[in-house]
Amino acid sequence: MSGSTLFMPVCDVSLSLIGLIAQFVDGKLERFVAKHSRGMHIVDDRHGFRPTGTEKWLKSGFLDHKKVMPLSILERQACYFMFSEPAAVCQNMFLASEAIGIGGWMHCGFLSREVLEALGFRTVVPHGIAMLANPVGVDGVFQSYAGNWVTRLIRRRGEPSIL
Repeated sequence: MSGSTLFMPVCDVSLSLIGLIAQFVDGKLERFVAKHSRGMHIVDDRHGFRPTGTEKWLKSGFLDHKKVMPLSILERQACYFMFSEPAAVCQNMFLASEAIGIGGWMHCGFLSREVLEALGFRTVVPHGIAMLANPVGVDGVFQSYAGNWVTRLIRRRGEPSIL
């Protein structure tokens, strides 16, 4: 509609998830693992509770195979954390538009994937199933820590590559 503006806060759940995983596996961070104990063994509970690529750290003793943490719980917690800020932003924008008398509508029922694709976001399509397409960012502008962009996080932190 002419004269309309769509504001859509975008957040990066992947960075939140990476940080949360680190807190559950690394005792040096002293968050959810005691300082000198082994980290939690994160498993993919949607695919038969298989390890999430952590076999190397299980064998070395860095992770404790008895302390199991389902990946779905970590994903849900990362989303809870990340989605609260955009919700507050939307609420504040709605209140501001009402205060200046232009009105507005806070609508959260749209499928953001299609909107993000229209804005030029690159999507990753797992297993060639279009319905599972996931927007991961706009190259060079807003890039999540998903896929080949994970190495940016490691370089940014100045740590040796563990991948």
